[in-house]
Amino acid sequence: YIVHGSMPFDERAHNLDAFRQDGGILLGTSATMEGFDLPQVDSLILYDLPRSPLRLAQLYGRFQRFGREVPLRLTVLRDPNMTSSSTTVIIEKLRELVTNGKR
Repeated sequence: YIVHGSMPFDERAHNLDAFRQDGGILLGTSATMEGFDLPQVDSLILYDLPRSPLRLAQLYGRFQRFGREVPLRLTVLRDPNMTSSSTTVIIEKLRELVTNGKR
């Protein structure tokens, strides 16, 4: 299932509902996940970290909701050439969220 920013909200909601019901793979951007809770997702792969620790916490929170029955498996794909201090701050915030089990 795919959700992206140029889709109408109703179409995004339909695809997310179908994903919740049928399972499978969901491909989307962090902005398109706002307003949707997905505690049934068992794995999250981030290939483009949000630039803000607050946005990261909000994204992570979409998956760490009431109803989660198993821990979320989280993988972050990161360009080893990216050494900016903001990327370091974001990754440290992610580690903190995962370590503390923030829900």
